[in-house]
Amino acid sequence: MKNNQQKKSHIISFRVNDNELANTRLKFCDEMGEPVMKDGEIAKRSFLGCTAIKRIDHDLEKYKIATAARIGNNINQIAHRLNTDNLAKKIDNKTYQQVAIELQGLVEQLNRLL
Repeated sequence: MKNNQQKKSHIISFRVNDNELANTRLKFCDEMGEPVMKDGEIAKRSFLGCTAIKRIDHDLEKYKIATAARIGNNINQIAHRLNTDNLAKKIDNKTYQQVAIELQGLVEQLNRLL
């Protein structure tokens, strides 16, 4: 068996007070206040030194989503105008293609940031 697939035969338990439990649970909730993992999983990851657990700043995440939505809206407005101008023959095909590629690149960058 691989190391992480070995039979688990040891039980580790400890007690915490009400405030410690409540504070720990608050750290691992989603934006709706629902727990993202069970108490045992939190304790196990902490005990094993897992560094992948991070607290989510919900206000910051909401700000990021709102900002991304505004940027996406602006990109859509530019794309709409680009298409309108292209159909009206106000811009040449080369310019249309170049700007369309740039807009697609912006969308991809935005998606990577999110």
